[in-house]
Amino acid sequence: MQLSDRVRELREKKGHTQKSLAAAAGITVGHVSKVEGGHENVLLKTIKALSEALETSIDALVYGTGPDKSAQLKAIEDEQLELGRRPDSEAVRNRLRELSARAAELSSDGVKYPPLPPTSDGRPRKRRGPARGSKRKRLR
Repeated sequence: MQLSDRVRELREKKGHTQKSLAAAAGITVGHVSKVEGGHENVLLKTIKALSEALETSIDALVYGTGPDKSAQLKAIEDEQLELGRRPDSEAVRNRLRELSARAAELSSDGVKYPPLPPTSDGRPRKRRGPARGSKRKRLR
């Protein structure tokens, strides 16, 4: 199964039209159509936007592995509700903390940048944005 097939299958499973998926992902309807038709090389940022709109992981969308995020979050929510019905205890509170942390992990994009190595004189490096061009202002 290709990426195009998985996008179409998940879109239909979630009840999206191409138009609603495009709006949720922040891309054009034509782009969604090309992705589903397999006519286009897909950028990583587009895959990320589609996976978020379809509430699934990038792995599940690209490789077809792992359960989607919504199913995992639903299972966590169900367990939290069940734990809420039990008498209060330290074990229940600990499990609720674990479940909350797992839900937060699933909800975030999970990208963590490693620290940059120090400079030659031992000072920490700072992350900088993209390099600025050296375009000169036009004289009129």
